[in-house]
Amino acid sequence: MFGSLSIGRERHGAIVAPIATGFGLLALVGLVAVVDPHTTNVMPACPFRLVTGWWCPACGMTRSVHHLTHGEIVASFSDNLFTIAVVMAIALSWWSGAATSRDPNYRPTLRVPRIVPVVIALAAVAYTVIRNLPSMTWLRGAA
Repeated sequence: MFGSLSIGRERHGAIVAPIATGFGLLALVGLVAVVDPHTTNVMPACPFRLVTGWWCPACGMTRSVHHLTHGEIVASFSDNLFTIAVVMAIALSWWSGAATSRDPNYRPTLRVPRIVPVVIALAAVAYTVIRNLPSMTWLRGAA
């Protein structure tokens, strides 16, 4: 009897984490949708940019998400090209985590090859270097 109670609590805790994460992400997206980051500092300044003066791969992502929540896809791309890919990766990761918490035997149908994280990291480094070249100011969006 007590064994079933502990299993139930473990499964309950496993289910709570993805639900809480989902609501937290939705709350942040809601905040960014309502408060225009072009005119208000919603998020703290980028530490990478403060230290180096360079635009990191995530610089402009808050403004980009604001545009996405208003259906302005072209404007979203102008603030940060990586936003759509990052949003999709977060959604897929959340979905996989939520599915795993419901069924411990769940095996994702979408298998990500091991090279993908390496390619993403290299793309992020290349994007950082390219967007900081003097002739590529259009990749920096509206500061």
